Amino acid sequence: MTLIEGKRLLDSNNIPFSELRFNNTADYWLYKNPLANTEKADKNPVTLLVVSSNNQKKNIELLFADENNDGNDIFIDLYFGQYFYDLLEYEDFDCEEDLQQAIVNEINRVMKNDIIVVAKEVRKKAVFHLLAFYDKKENTPGIEDMMKEINKKKGLFAKLFGPKTQYEIYDWNSYQCVIK
Repeated sequence: MTLIEGKRLLDSNNIPFSELRFNNTADYWLYKNPLANTEKADKNPVTLLVVSSNNQKKNIELLFADENNDGNDIFIDLYFGQYFYDLLEYEDFDCEEDLQQAIVNEINRVMKNDIIVVAKEVRKKAVFHLLAFYDKKENTPGIEDMMKEINKKKGLFAKLFGPKTQYEIYDWNSYQCVIK
């Protein structure tokens, strides 16, 4: 799917969006994470189609890149905040229309507030992200355990010697950040 087709897809499904352009992949990586290591970033331009969320922190983003430097941006992936869908597993799609329908379906699920994402960042010499993705309608097991872990108080030893941990919990309408 090209950038032009992506814009048409969002327009035809009445999904409002804005466009962000980056001169290269390094600039995009720094936009996503100011601490990103950009040494291996390529020089290709990157474009995001951004669907702004009600939580005002974590948006839906369709990532396109001009991988051949020919002015034709092609679809790379769909994001909700830090969570990426890895939709380019084309063997799951019989045709381009299936991919486009999957994108619209996922955007609609997020906008209906059916999806919650939990991100965990542990800092101690390195940055590590662990992302969990839950469908509220499926009553996914593990979300209660994850929330108990997040809300559990640190012990004295962990407070003194443990790494700093940041949790981000968000859906379409709400965003919460817990630092322990």
